[in-house]
Amino acid sequence: TGWSPSPISSGTYTITGTVATPVFSSSLPGIHTPPVTVTLSSSTALATIHYTMDGGNPTCGSPLYNPGVPPVFSASTTIKAIACKTDWTPSAALSGFFEIENTAATPEFDTVAPGLYQSAQTITLSTQTAGATIHYTLGGSTPTCASTLYNSTDKIPLGTNSITTIKALACKSGFTNSGVLSGTFTLTGTVATPTFSSVTPGDYTQSQNVSLATSTPGASIHYTLDGSAPDCDSALYSSALNVPLFTTRTIRAMACKADWLPSSTLSGDFTVTGPVATPTFDGNQPGTYPSDTSINVALTVSTPGATIHYTDNNTEPSCSSALYSAPLTVMVGESITFKAVACKTGWEPSSFLTGTFTVSIPEIPLITGLSATDGTFTDKVTLTWDDAGTDVDNYVLYRDTDPAGSFADVLATVSSTSYDDTTASPMTTYYYKIKGKKGTFLGEANTSESGFAKSTVITVTDNWDNAHGYDFSTPMGIAVSSDKVLVADSGYHRIQVFDPTGLHLFNIGKNNGDKSSGTGNGELNSPSGVAVYNNEIYVADRLNNRIQVFDINGVYQRQWGSLGSGNTQFLQPAAVALANDEVFVADTGNSSIKVFSLTGTYKRKWSGVTSPASITLSGDYVYVCDLQVQSLHRFSPTGTNQISFASIGAADGQVNSPKALYFFKEHLYVAEAGNHRVQAFDTNQAFVQKWGSEGTAAGQFKSPQGLALGTEGQMTLLYVADTNNNRIQKISFQ
Repeated sequence: TGWSPSPISSGTYTITGTVATPVFSSSLPGIHTPPVTVTLSSSTALATIHYTMDGGNPTCGSPLYNPGVPPVFSASTTIKAIACKTDWTPSAALSGFFEIENTAATPEFDTVAPGLYQSAQTITLSTQTAGATIHYTLGGSTPTCASTLYNSTDKIPLGTNSITTIKALACKSGFTNSGVLSGTFTLTGTVATPTFSSVTPGDYTQSQNVSLATSTPGASIHYTLDGSAPDCDSALYSSALNVPLFTTRTIRAMACKADWLPSSTLSGDFTVTGPVATPTFDGNQPGTYPSDTSINVALTVSTPGATIHYTDNNTEPSCSSALYSAPLTVMVGESITFKAVACKTGWEPSSFLTGTFTVSIPEIPLITGLSATDGTFTDKVTLTWDDAGTDVDNYVLYRDTDPAGSFADVLATVSSTSYDDTTASPMTTYYYKIKGKKGTFLGEANTSESGFAKSTVITVTDNWDNAHGYDFSTPMGIAVSSDKVLVADSGYHRIQVFDPTGLHLFNIGKNNGDKSSGTGNGELNSPSGVAVYNNEIYVADRLNNRIQVFDINGVYQRQWGSLGSGNTQFLQPAAVALANDEVFVADTGNSSIKVFSLTGTYKRKWSGVTSPASITLSGDYVYVCDLQVQSLHRFSPTGTNQISFASIGAADGQVNSPKALYFFKEHLYVAEAGNHRVQAFDTNQAFVQKWGSEGTAAGQFKSPQGLALGTEGQMTLLYVADTNNNRIQKISFQ
């Protein structure tokens, strides 16, 4: 109400229906004499009739019935017909068997009619003539009654991808052979599923070209790249499909061929990651920075999810190198080359980032004016040096006992310009170096400076003299072992043996206290040197011109030597020393040093000394004192004279009638008969300290001609043969 009426809508509806089934108009199914003409008709106006004569079911595509030319045949035949009309439902099928008298009925295709199929088929045949047999060919040739017999049990199987023409006839004894049944069956099948023929689905770091293939000849491949299902109308594959960097693509493909069933779908995911972006330095860039502070080096990468790995030793990094997690520090004085690579699972590692960062080292001056006291104090060495001002924060002192040593040990780090080395052992010469220190950095050291603390003479611990019950006559050489002190009691022609406390143990020489000389085995004549080695006692039997050997209990073992100048002869040998299973003899009268095996076999000798009075060994050195030349010598074990030192005189470092030597704890001790004292030299032949003066009091000497050293706890024991005072003095010091 209140509205205008709508326009008129109009439409026509046509209702057709089902075409009427055809009928046989003249000849009806049954037994006939040939030839037979069959006419057909349909009550539906304008309908067309289509028929078959091979037993197959008719369709609107079967042969068209022409009323003017009806089918004529002379063999038994089944006619099937259908009526068709446009827009109408086809009629039901008409079927009739026309049997020619005494003629076998033409075979028929029972279940599968000739045509196109996309799967394997099993063909069955039949004939209306009872008792007739069916014979067939598959190659298109005309069959005879001798052709292959059709077996209704096995039937005729046809496989895919084949075109087969079946021809068949029916035979029966007494009957005329049937007409020939002929039909062509085209079987295609399912197209083979495509395959990836170049690369397989997966993750890649480089762009990929993906090729497809199918094994079915003549088939085409159709694909999609968006993950959707392909069909035979999808994009046609003609060349490899590219998957570029930083892309993930799902490739799906199907193979198609006319009259064939399409293949199954091939599907694969291809992910191309590519290389990770190269890391960069974030903030501080490579270069040289001033020395006032350390710097931080930060790294970054633009690829999300990537990790950074680095080295700081100029080696190439890898994804297993140290993981970067926080800025890296370059300290003052360091120069570090960082190399970094960025990594991500499934991605190609980045290119290398390289950069060198240098933080300058502060300039530290050489420290000048280093001075060390030489024997000024008994308990320390005092060191002083020039003030370097604000150029240094501290001073670092180093100490060594060798001027050419490594000076690896730090003695002390101080801020003042002096230091007392209270750890210096007395009688040891030390060499000192000093470096300036600024922050954590050290300057260079100047040349070394030597110094030493003199020994503190505690006391003359023992005085083995007549007043204390001892009996010596011109004592000369002394030797010490772990539990014995041996004295060459030259005037009494014997070796007296004591324990370290001075308790007399036994004598070596004539028996029953006889103090006279002798020449027999084990008898002595003015022995001047004695040594202990491998639990044997070696004696320089001076006026018998031989070396005698005793066991540690004084029992005679062997001897060698006689008066003369030959290699195994001696002229008043004054001293003997042993090392490395060799016996060194100071052959005083022959002006030579001779070397023997432990059994007395001659090995070598050397000259270079006029009147060798004593000999002592230290490692690779042989020290000899020359009584006539008034000097000291250092030889190699083979006799090379390496250095001569200590000229005649009474000053420190000079000598007068040096009669005995002993090397102990990096010091060479010398007993001087002319200066009535004992001096100590370091391994650089520098004077260290001296003891004694001429006299008879404790600590004084008269022509000392023998000495040896040992230890007792922290104390050093010095045994001196105070020759013209006919006593042994035992002095302890540290």
